[in-house]
Amino acid sequence: MARPLWRDSGRLGATVFFAFLLREGHGKADNECSDTALGLNSMVSSVISNGSATIVNSLGNYFWCHDHGFTMCVGDTLDKHNEIISVSHGVCLPSPLSMAETYMRCTLANEPNVSKISGLTTLLTLSKNAEKAGVPFEWHCGDSDTPVAHWVPGTWVMIGLMSVLTLLCGISQIVEIRRRKPALKADSGETAPLINDRRSSSANHAAAAQPSGSWDGSVGTLKQRIMVLAGGEEVDTIGSEQWMELTQWLRGISTSRVRTDSLPLGRRLLKAFCPGDGIAALFTTVKNPPPLAGLDGLRAFSMLWIILANTTMLVTVVGTDDQNAALHTIESLPQQFTLGASLAVDTFFFLSGLLTTFTLLRNMRKYRQNTFPALWFILMRLVRLTPLYAFLLFAYTYVVPHVASGPVWYRMERDTELCRSTWWANLLYVNNFYPETFHSTCMSWTWYLANDMQFFVLGLLLLKINLKSVRVGVVLCVAFSIGGVVTGWLLLLKHRGNTQDDYYDKPYTRVTPFTIGVLLGILLVDYQFINTKLPRRTAQLLMLTSLTAILAVVYVDYLNFAHHPRNDRGNFTDEQNAAYQAGGRLIFAMAVSCVTWLCVTGHGGPVKTFLSLAIWEPLGKLTYGAYLIHPIVVRVYYYQKVQLFHFDPTEQAMYFVAVTVMTYAIAAVLHVMVELPFANLNKIIFPHPNAKRTTARRRTDDA
Repeated sequence: MARPLWRDSGRLGATVFFAFLLREGHGKADNECSDTALGLNSMVSSVISNGSATIVNSLGNYFWCHDHGFTMCVGDTLDKHNEIISVSHGVCLPSPLSMAETYMRCTLANEPNVSKISGLTTLLTLSKNAEKAGVPFEWHCGDSDTPVAHWVPGTWVMIGLMSVLTLLCGISQIVEIRRRKPALKADSGETAPLINDRRSSSANHAAAAQPSGSWDGSVGTLKQRIMVLAGGEEVDTIGSEQWMELTQWLRGISTSRVRTDSLPLGRRLLKAFCPGDGIAALFTTVKNPPPLAGLDGLRAFSMLWIILANTTMLVTVVGTDDQNAALHTIESLPQQFTLGASLAVDTFFFLSGLLTTFTLLRNMRKYRQNTFPALWFILMRLVRLTPLYAFLLFAYTYVVPHVASGPVWYRMERDTELCRSTWWANLLYVNNFYPETFHSTCMSWTWYLANDMQFFVLGLLLLKINLKSVRVGVVLCVAFSIGGVVTGWLLLLKHRGNTQDDYYDKPYTRVTPFTIGVLLGILLVDYQFINTKLPRRTAQLLMLTSLTAILAVVYVDYLNFAHHPRNDRGNFTDEQNAAYQAGGRLIFAMAVSCVTWLCVTGHGGPVKTFLSLAIWEPLGKLTYGAYLIHPIVVRVYYYQKVQLFHFDPTEQAMYFVAVTVMTYAIAAVLHVMVELPFANLNKIIFPHPNAKRTTARRRTDDA
């Protein structure tokens, strides 16, 4: 599929010889270099050498450098767009910073006295190699560390906002607990603690059968209480006795069983920030889930796949102690799963189209409606997605640059600086078109959100047409799916060397999985595919074929780079590469849709069992936050490092687990303190125009 950044033209070749290329040129005054040489010759060359890098692609002894008052200078190999692809070299030079910069300049100017110092002579050879290959170079000296006195107003605003949100959540929880104290005291006489001893579990179940209106601590009655906690909808917990104990605790801190429409407006607004409600909603699951509830497993698994890929690929961006690590990665058969993670984003597009279509179309058919407020739905989607997005965007811009420092931390400052001028493109969801180059965008990984919002508008248009004519709706979905493949194929033929800007993040090349999801939703509702009954062997054959197709699309790229001549194109011709990347997305989306259809209709077997595990539901709820947060976590950890990576499968697994745990922990906190509170405010401030009428109809139908 669309290759990682370092698979593009120029990047793979550049990583083979990490080299310095002085930006300012070699035309500095000879007197300046002569004076520098005289000043440095009084130092013991071996002292500088001990703290300097002696091999290519090494940051050297960073701590020795700082302990002895020297300055670490780091050089970066760039691609043809002047984007950083890897650390090339690190050397320890005399302080102050101005002297280190002059020293570097004179070294690359081939000043005889300076260049003889051990540990720096390699720079001359590297710079010459860089000049011959036309590889740009950028270097930085000293740690990037902005003191508090120099913080910009945006930093203080974000810190103040974080403090206000924390205060609101705390006050809301305290107010609700104090309000519920009388009720808790009244219940205390008839409420017994949950029995923890496994040997007494039979007593719990026996007590659950007793006809009593009070909670006696049993699992069965606890479920009934959680029904009330969730607002009247019966829910079940994640499955073990430990989760039951957790849910008992959640009952104590949650106040969601109180109907908010009976409270004064001020109390309702404050209650929207109650963290107890958010925690309870996160860790409870619906007992009778909707038909597509099992898709949480597909969503969460895809998110883990993306985290694995980013923790792996960004290692090569920071630099490794083996300059051939990138080559070894793309030539490894097991690593093809990691490198194929762009397909996981296609899974998100597919799920977006399917869920939007199935949910809306089923309700439209159920209540015999032929139209819906499309503009209202678009507005509500903007209001639902933007608060967390904006919060993280501005926190990333103004707060994250101050959380760490180090010899390569300037990269974080460089990345976040882009957001100060282009943040508006992100919040308008057009950042996949402006700025024109991918690496000039703020939070470059959010191109997905821009595409998803644009696809949502397209999906509503297709549904409006489908409500008028189902056949036309189906034809248009097929046309868009094929059109995305053809457009991608043509652009890949024309721009193989720059797929990131011209192909990878554009909606007209990524629309295929989304419209296949819309098509499956139409088939499930209007053509009753959801009620399909298949022979067992037929279902097993379809599942096996679909899984084989998915794995084939992921791993066939191994043929492109295994034993290739180590150029930046691989073994595939331009036509083969275009056919694989464009056509592969169609095959992958169709295979995922077949797996989904089999699971929805009850023919999924072990695959459905795995995707329906209860643990996926809370992880699925955190997917949006995890997608936004995990690249920030990776960058913070990688850019504050003071040594290069030693990349192997063990290190890869450790980084993946660490980043995953940290990502979901932060996502859970922001889900409770930002995402859900603003979603609750959305329901209070912007009630659906047909909410009362729809509720009345549902009650009539249920009766």
